[in-house]
Amino acid sequence: MREPVPDPARPGSKAQRRQPFQQLRDAGLRRRLLNLSPHTVKRHLARILERLELASPGEAADWYRKRQGSQHRN
Repeated sequence: MREPVPDPARPGSKAQRRQPFQQLRDAGLRRRLLNLSPHTVKRHLARILERLELASPGEAADWYRKRQGSQHRN
């Protein structure tokens, strides 16, 4: 028997859970391509978290997933 193909649009699907991690990986690649120091990236991340009133990158990932889900429902 074949396993069902995961639906990337379904909330909680494996593809959807991977998305924030893929974005972080891609951000690391861009950082190196743009020759940004890790300190600069950390500072920008801290400012983003502060503006969104979030405590951690994990909370930011949750915030992003919720926001993406609400945009698909409209």
